[in-house]
Formats: sequence, C-alpha cells, structure tokens
Amino acid sequence: MTMNLDETPRQYGLSDLPLLEVATRSSAYLQYLTFGVDLSHEENAEFRALAASELLDRIEEEAESVETLMGLGHDGEEFSINIMGWGPIYFVDAGELDRIGYFLTPDDARIEAVHIAECFPLSDADEAAPIPTKQPRSRATIRAWYTHDLIAANGHLDQPSGDIEMLVSALNLQRIRAGEVLDLAGPWADPFEDRLEGAVWRFNMRGPGSASIWLYGGEDEEPEIYEVTSMQFGNDPTVYPAPPIFQE
Repeated sequence: MTMNLDETPRQYGLSDLPLLEVATRSSAYLQYLTFGVDLSHEENAEFRALAASELLDRIEEEAESVETLMGLGHDGEEFSINIMGWGPIYFVDAGELDRIGYFLTPDDARIEAVHIAECFPLSDADEAAPIPTKQPRSRATIRAWYTHDLIAANGHLDQPSGDIEMLVSALNLQRIRAGEVLDLAGPWADPFEDRLEGAVWRFNMRGPGSASIWLYGGEDEEPEIYEVTSMQFGNDPTVYPAPPIFQE
C-alpha cells in the first residue's frame, strides 16, 4: 500500500466512537469494561469518557515504538520523532512538541511524523531518515508575527519584533481557524537568547484570528507575553491581521 502524503490523515480523540470501538475489539479488558453498554448512545457519554480514560492508561503503559525519524531542534540538538503503536491505535511523540494523534493506521501517523521531520530538518541530509519523495500534504503550521506586549500597549503593531512558525495538528489548525478558544503548549526559541523555553500559545482569546504567546521562564516568574499581530495558516499565502488589541 502506497502512502499518500497529499491527504490529511484522519485524527481521532480518545473518546471518539470509531476509535473506542476499534480499541474495545482489540482489548479483553475494555471488552469487559464496556460489556452490555451502547457507547454510541448519547446517554452514555460519561461512560464513554470513562472508557477513554482507561484506554489512555493502557496506551501510556503499553504503547511501543513502531518507527523513529529524527529532527533538529531550534537549540541545535537532535530529537526523536517516534511513531508509537498500541494495538490498532497510533500516535506521534516528538520531544517537547505536543503529542499528535490518535490514528487508526500507521500510514496516517507516519504522515504526521514525516511532516514534523520536514519542519525540523537535520543539517546533514545524509543523516535524515528516508522521506517519501511525493509532494507533501498541506502543512499544518501557523506562522505568527509578534510584538512584545509593552510595545503593543503603546499601539506600535505595524512593526513586529519577529515571526515564528508553530507546528500543530490538522485538527487543531481547523479549530483555531474556526475561531475556537484554544491553548497549545510547545517549545519556543527565545528571540534574545539561544535557548528553548516553555510557551503557551493562546488563540482566539480576543476573537477569531487573535493570539498571544506566553513564555514561562520559571515556576515563580511572571510570563513574558508577546502579542500576535498577524498569522498565516498552512500553505495559504494570505497573511491575516489579528483583531485590534485596543479598540478606539
């Protein structure tokens, strides 16, 4: 079977019925837990959440690496991009990036892993894991132009301090573009120091198309906040200005 990189892989949540049904068929424990329960019935939503929680515990304890690609982080260190499998369920773990998944085929998981490897390529192409040569699918990334919140407070939004590209799952990209309020954690290359920091991107807090980046240097430190002035989504060449931070 040939992997088609032009297609966006189907990603599921742990409580999504198709994934739960497949997981239940492959696990004696989950079959016992859900015996006699119609998971598709809306009145059993809480029980479905319980089954999803039990499934997560099994995945955390029993998932094994299926394949590993390599990427080069902003700090110059290589990191592993692992395609993980538990029975018929697959996901991608890649260093400090958010887990991506879950998928019902290894090919779908590998499309996401290859995408991460393309976003964080090794400096020596000979060391990189082989990547299919087909035209890659539309990239699930967000490029954001940002400025420090102190500058933003004075209304200087037309000259951003810099820009950064963030890798997201295809599902989260759709949610963000639809205007859903969403927080995503991920690594951030400090624009002033050569290091990675923990960051939380907060989308659509001021309305659809808005975002801010919160940098956390330490447990007791106040976060540094960067206001996003405009964004570009995936392969869409349009640059979308963020809603005004301050209304006249």
